Amino acid sequence: MKTKYLFLLFITVLLSSCEDVETPDLGLNSDWLQFENGSDTMTEGDGPQLVPVLYASTTNPDGIDVSFTYTSTVPDGFTVEPANGIVNIPAGEFEAYITVTADDDGTPTDDIVITFSIEGNTDYSLGIAGQGVYNVTSDLRIIEDDCPIEIEEFVGSYSVTETFSVGGTNEGITLAGNFGESYQLDATLSTDGATTIVFNNSLGFDTYLTNGTTVTFITCTKEFIFDDGSTLPNLALFADFDYTTTAYSDSSKTLASTGELGTFGPYELTFTKL
Repeated sequence: MKTKYLFLLFITVLLSSCEDVETPDLGLNSDWLQFENGSDTMTEGDGPQLVPVLYASTTNPDGIDVSFTYTSTVPDGFTVEPANGIVNIPAGEFEAYITVTADDDGTPTDDIVITFSIEGNTDYSLGIAGQGVYNVTSDLRIIEDDCPIEIEEFVGSYSVTETFSVGGTNEGITLAGNFGESYQLDATLSTDGATTIVFNNSLGFDTYLTNGTTVTFITCTKEFIFDDGSTLPNLALFADFDYTTTAYSDSSKTLASTGELGTFGPYELTFTKL
């Protein structure tokens, strides 16, 4: 019962907060069906996503079956349950769920948009407050998490540009200049996957990264992590780099990162393929 009254209170507050929507007179016998959300998202690699279907009523003694249909931008890449297009809201309850499971196929494709509609339930009004306008349908976007990268193009030698960042006490100082060193890195393919390269210090140059340091590209966000992401890379045999931002470019073959270098202040680095 608390769920029912809280739901009705939520609807009243929602409608009263929209200046361009006239709050309807719900009455005591105004029952309606709606989706909880007009839109939502999930990532392809996530587990099953629930699409809530709500029944707004003062009572539900017998339970009701809600028929739904859906369309999608592509015909496959996901499954929908119940497969028969009928979701049951049990007696005494006011909510049930459509379950969507995405196929994590490892193949780069476009996002998928599934549009759910409540249909064939002629005994009930549809949408928020039964007005047939809001949350009659619900769009679920499945975000593609398999983004391509031509990892072989990142193999080669890299220059190192580094400095303590603006605003720190060591602003403008470089490790190379301070220690009288020069840095260059060589990147090779890793055996651990198609998104990882291994950095070693180039022959004849000083140590900047520990030999064997890996970089794994997070391709959909154009970020990267050092090693497994849980350890900090040591720079120039001097201090650990507590990095907070990373970014890479497919076109220019650059990797850039900012963060704190030990206790010595903000620091930034850029690796550029030669």
